[in-house]
Amino acid sequence: MKVGCLRAISLLLLSSTCLLAGLPTANAAPVFARKYGFNCTMCHSNFPRLNDFGQRYRNNGYQLPGREDDEQTVLEGPAPIAARTSAGYNYDKFTNDDEAEDINQFQLNGLDLLSGGLIARNIGYFAIYVPEMEASSGVAGQTGALEMASVVFSNVGRTNTSVRV
Repeated sequence: MKVGCLRAISLLLLSSTCLLAGLPTANAAPVFARKYGFNCTMCHSNFPRLNDFGQRYRNNGYQLPGREDDEQTVLEGPAPIAARTSAGYNYDKFTNDDEAEDINQFQLNGLDLLSGGLIARNIGYFAIYVPEMEASSGVAGQTGALEMASVVFSNVGRTNTSVRV
């Protein structure tokens, strides 16, 4: 029995490795990277952590330093909306509870909607909204909420001011 189990696990690991090796690299397309044609690593060292350039970009009201006059507001350009999700394989087996239902499926574990850009010259925003989803087969439920929002007023006088909600 142990040899059969080890063979099954070895076969599963080998097939998973071959499957993952053949997949292309994943590229995210968040709002700001899409707007400027940059990679995410231009502003992030390890998502969601910002590097020095990302900090300066945020503190400058989500405007590229030196190009503030060229920036478009959210009403002048394409809709600044992106989606972020996570999915995975969930396995839960309940042996001590007859009423609990075993889980053995691929499942969408979460969905976030992101938006950011300029509201007006020197007023930028970034927000993450988690929409409400009912739990169903293949979808984990989540309550709707505004996860994060920030408004940045830049170039006001000689200092930058940031307000976070």
